[in-house]
Amino acid sequence: MIFFSLINIAFIIFTLLGGILFGFIPALSASIKAIQKELNNASLSYRDIIKHFLETFKTAFIPINLASITPILFGIIAITNINITFDVMNLFGIATFYGSITVLITSIFVLIHLALLQTTNKTFSVKQMIKLSFIAAFYYFPLNVLMVCFLILWLQFLLLAPGISLFFGISVPIFICTVCYSKTKLYASQISTGIGEISFANKK
Repeated sequence: MIFFSLINIAFIIFTLLGGILFGFIPALSASIKAIQKELNNASLSYRDIIKHFLETFKTAFIPINLASITPILFGIIAITNINITFDVMNLFGIATFYGSITVLITSIFVLIHLALLQTTNKTFSVKQMIKLSFIAAFYYFPLNVLMVCFLILWLQFLLLAPGISLFFGISVPIFICTVCYSKTKLYASQISTGIGEISFANKK
């Protein structure tokens, strides 16, 4: 329980230090990697967690945020369209509304996989990260949907018990995410210029 609290507080602090928008994904990635180490019996202290977050921000802050620009823009456009077409009852409005919801959910999937890419101990260019995260958003679509359903249920629980948000609000869903994806880590076997060739495999 203490570990979850430390992850939660560190996530909040570093997200704020990154200006929320630019701190969220690096903090998410650092949280996932810290949880992976804990699952491997690393027994991280609070100093180890803070050091780990600092190292992640130092090495991944710029590339991961550059790669996040595209899905964030798609997400902003989708949210704008949802707000505009919410009360529009014609065919075009309904199609745009549900299409925008799909784009928004996909953008969330992409951002999650951008954070996951930083935990694979592999070096990717910004272009490669964007390409891989978009492919992973569809490759692991069923698992992604289950994660979103869990997040919705977890948010509803937090509304009933808002007091635990400071200590477990984000660390618990990140832990579930880390465990779910631990059996399906993606990697690029070959990326060439242009479109490239990307393949995925499961790590047992």
